[in-house]
Amino acid sequence: AEHVASFGPAAARTREATVFARLNTEIPGDVGCWMVYFLNIVDLDVGDGLFLAPNEPHSYLSGDCVEVQAASDNVIRAGLTPKFKDVDTLLDILTYSTDSLDHSQYFTDGKSVQKYMPPAWCDDFALTVVRLSKEAETATISAPSSVVLGVVTAGSGVVNGIAVASGACIAIPCGDAEVTFA
Repeated sequence: AEHVASFGPAAARTREATVFARLNTEIPGDVGCWMVYFLNIVDLDVGDGLFLAPNEPHSYLSGDCVEVQAASDNVIRAGLTPKFKDVDTLLDILTYSTDSLDHSQYFTDGKSVQKYMPPAWCDDFALTVVRLSKEAETATISAPSSVVLGVVTAGSGVVNGIAVASGACIAIPCGDAEVTFA
């Protein structure tokens, strides 16, 4: 809390100082609070996507998101958690890249399907969001080249002839025909 007082009145703080003050209140004294001065603070709106290359530090500060990543067992923490912090390993694996954040590709059918694709060199996964509405009661995506895993987050419907409802998980094998949502 003594660090927060030195930033002055909330109205005069920079964005970083405001986020630092909030984090330091939520996790007092955690060294990870200082990362707001070294990392990009990015606000995402509903439907936005962001690609981060392997070994890039990141943290979710608020809200809900879907994180899709390649097969990995390397969650390396350096702050903002009461769990073990392995700073030495983190420093060994970081790429220290300053590439921009907009590497991913975004496609939409203009109605109900949004697809987020990482750069071509990272072809392990993609994320497709299907939102049905009265204006777009059905949607079809092309035959998957790998297994498709899905979660129904709201409502109910039919996927390839199988009834699904909120909370249901689906798996569509590689090589199946087009996938139809209704």
